[in-house]
Amino acid sequence: MNLCKVHGVKINLHWSWWLVAVLLTSGLSAGFFPHFFPGLTTTYYFLLGISSVILLFLSVLLHELSHTFVAQESGVVVDSITLFFFGGVSNIQTEDLGARTEFMLSLAGPLMSFFLGYLFWITNYFSGTLWLTAITFYLYQINFLLAVFNLVPAYPLDGGRVFRAVLHNITHNLERSTKIASNIGKIFAIILIFYGVLLSIFGVNGLWFMFLGIFLYFVSGSSYDHLLFKRVLEKWDMAHVYEVPETVEDMSVYDLLRYGEPGMVYRLNNKLFLPSLTKGMSVDAQKLMQASNFLVAFSELPLASKHDTVYDVYRRMMEKNAQVAVYGKNIVRRRRIEQAVKDYADYKLMP
Repeated sequence: MNLCKVHGVKINLHWSWWLVAVLLTSGLSAGFFPHFFPGLTTTYYFLLGISSVILLFLSVLLHELSHTFVAQESGVVVDSITLFFFGGVSNIQTEDLGARTEFMLSLAGPLMSFFLGYLFWITNYFSGTLWLTAITFYLYQINFLLAVFNLVPAYPLDGGRVFRAVLHNITHNLERSTKIASNIGKIFAIILIFYGVLLSIFGVNGLWFMFLGIFLYFVSGSSYDHLLFKRVLEKWDMAHVYEVPETVEDMSVYDLLRYGEPGMVYRLNNKLFLPSLTKGMSVDAQKLMQASNFLVAFSELPLASKHDTVYDVYRRMMEKNAQVAVYGKNIVRRRRIEQAVKDYADYKLMP
């Protein structure tokens, strides 16, 4: 979900934010605030909860924007930010920022959270109203917690990125540095999961620790895989992946889908037949409809040039949610790129 643009950077909201927002609002209004500020009405607690959740979201946004502003000052292009509840992911055009730039960029977020925590603590100290006291009491603690949590040297947390920058400066090998930081991230995630389970065994709610641990474990692994995936594609030119679409005569969708290998794209009437356009059709409908009803003009698809790396084209297709790009009179399929990387003998063993 696209929210807005800040300094030319698109701010997106991940679907999981809504789920966590509901759970957190419920937890604050039914548990946290009644415990620390007893004797208020249910409606008052709910309003405290939802107000705190909104301000926490703004705190996380400022945390992520601080990364963006430092990146832009360093000449790094940031296309977008996708916000989860307790953090976000910046879509940066280059992974290899240089050790010094990554070090400064990664520290910016926790420093912003420390600043916000201190600001809310000062506000809480001098507050003269119950409403402001209650909300800032929660917000200064959660911002300090976010700052400390993000400084844990577990990739892809900010602390993990700082640690990777230090390793990168020592080893001059980004892949090896990322692998080490990613493994530490997985170990930390497993510790969080077991801690959450242990709390639950003793009757304490450990759900949040388990949730964060599972999330961090998968993100740690996928972040490393994404780096390797990108490194492979940046080394390839279009000759590795382009295909010449076979020209066919018009026939039923059913017959054409079974004409060749699954997922193949065909040229028909100087346009392209994309199997993805027929997704969800019943077999009966496929037999009744002609393939010529499911054609796309070459001009409607992302374009690739001989100067592009495969990663440039793949990224373009992802941005436009396209399965196919056009390369002259040829095509490049996203599925083919992904399969080519999986088949690449040195994919997991890059030096």
